[in-house]
Amino acid sequence: MSDFPRDALDSPQLRELMALAEATYTGHSQDGSATAVVDGGLSVLSTDAGPVERPAQAGTALVQAINDALANAERDIESRVESGSLLSPQLRAVFETGVLPDDDAPPVGDVLRTFEGASDDGAVVIQVDARTRRLTACYVQDVRPENLAQVPAAANRALASSQVGRNDAQPLSETLDKLLSHFDTDMTALEGRLTAVDDQLNEILRRLN
Repeated sequence: MSDFPRDALDSPQLRELMALAEATYTGHSQDGSATAVVDGGLSVLSTDAGPVERPAQAGTALVQAINDALANAERDIESRVESGSLLSPQLRAVFETGVLPDDDAPPVGDVLRTFEGASDDGAVVIQVDARTRRLTACYVQDVRPENLAQVPAAANRALASSQVGRNDAQPLSETLDKLLSHFDTDMTALEGRLTAVDDQLNEILRRLN
């Protein structure tokens, strides 16, 4: 029998992590016109620039809304961690003091940088401060809905880039989506081939009968 404990999937820690993964947090721009929604993994799920007429106005409002949503998410994550037993003593010490052990501290050059993420067509470019993990700029070519709809993807790429320390990084969620899309395409093709084989077998059986 497996050594995996039967109650592991029903542990309080796992339930807390599942609740965190399913949580969403909303942020607003300072004037309340723009909104953004992020999840417990600090990924941007959706944005709404509101009634804007100029790209610069949209960019400013979206930066404020996304940063507000990220701040709301981080506050909730911190409160969940503080109230639970999800961290080892070493990680809890880092969390409480905000100080990394000397051996674990990243080089200064890796954190004092701004990283970028862009939409596939380059119509949206977002910059993130690697030290604070907050957006510093959002550039959109125009305020057409199809362009503004690309803001979440560009923001997640910028956030991922700030984590790994290089531009053009791809967030895990986007990688998984592509893998699932390829898998679905392969399965559809396989089903088509199996259907063709089944038709051929049926034809052979019909002739034999």
